[in-house]
Amino acid sequence: MSKPPILLLKTQSQPTDPYQTILSPHYTPHFLPVLTHTLLPTAQTRLFTLFSAPETFLSTYNSIILTSQRAVEALNGALSNESPGGLPATTKSIRSIWSHVSPPSRLFPIFVVGPATHASVEALVEGHFLLGFFAIVGQESGNGEALVEYILRYAGGSGDCDGEGSVKRALFPTGEKRRDTVPRLLSEAGWVVDEVPCYETVTRGEFAQEFVGMLKKCDGVGVVWVVVFSPQGCKEMLWACGWMDVEAKVMEEYRTPEGRRRQSEDRIRTWVRVMSIGPTTRQFLLDQFEFQVDSVAVAPSAGGILQGLESDRYPVSIKTGS
Repeated sequence: MSKPPILLLKTQSQPTDPYQTILSPHYTPHFLPVLTHTLLPTAQTRLFTLFSAPETFLSTYNSIILTSQRAVEALNGALSNESPGGLPATTKSIRSIWSHVSPPSRLFPIFVVGPATHASVEALVEGHFLLGFFAIVGQESGNGEALVEYILRYAGGSGDCDGEGSVKRALFPTGEKRRDTVPRLLSEAGWVVDEVPCYETVTRGEFAQEFVGMLKKCDGVGVVWVVVFSPQGCKEMLWACGWMDVEAKVMEEYRTPEGRRRQSEDRIRTWVRVMSIGPTTRQFLLDQFEFQVDSVAVAPSAGGILQGLESDRYPVSIKTGS
């Protein structure tokens, strides 16, 4: 018996993707890139300049916050002196500059969300020989709110990550479009958050048609799971599934899991089910489209998706006309 398909609305990571590795023994994963990202050269220049002066950087900031793979890529490009628009000419690399700096008595924290970002940051730190300077923490946080709670606990409630009463200041490389949860909550706690928008994100024009094509290929398999990883692309996904009317509103019969199940049974068609990677995307779908997802991943990871699928209320595929 062939493994059921699962459509992951994300770009497949290279050279290996943990979602492919963990899900493939049970499902047939299909990756559908939703977004396209463009790194901003001016931001990479700023990051390069900041890291070119280690002593100043370490005395100005007491943490870095990284919540996305794209932000990690931008930082890595800056540290590697690799930028589409070019960086300031220098005879020294970041690696050679930091090699002459004594590591701090306490490791400088880099706060991250989720295991995938943690792994990317770990590779960045190792690749630039900065292991003696940075501690990567917070990977168990599933969203911005949880990360802020973790940061404040890590800082002992005062926000002083170095424990010496220094200014509570964090560097936050991020996208041009992002939720304000992290900087807002940290600011309310007395922190200064320096945001560096380092990439712009738009929905790929080809995504909707590619998604429709994939659904057609899955027609007749019984159940197809779709995992959404961010609010971007949700509208296109809902449209491609045929759940929206001409006014771009989700039709009432498709708003709930029970409604979609009944529609699939009545029409003897593939039952498309939706899982969100976390509560933020679930709430976005509910607020913007009155759409209830079928499930939420237990954690924002491949293992979290698998656990969510294993605890599903309807584990048996519905009957099809075949």
